[in-house]
Amino acid sequence: TNTHVGELLDINKREFFILSIFALLTIAMGVYPKPFTDLIHPSVIALLKHIAISKI
Repeated sequence: TNTHVGELLDINKREFFILSIFALLTIAMGVYPKPFTDLIHPSVIALLKHIAISKI
């Protein structure tokens, strides 16, 4: 194996905690995406209107 890879340290508790939060949020977005899509819906609508106007 590569010697640089062998020198890498395992993640610590703080890094594990943060990665766990990201993993849980990713799973939540996949299982129940409605709160996230509701959050971005107004911005997407505004962007689509802007694109439609600029094509005229």
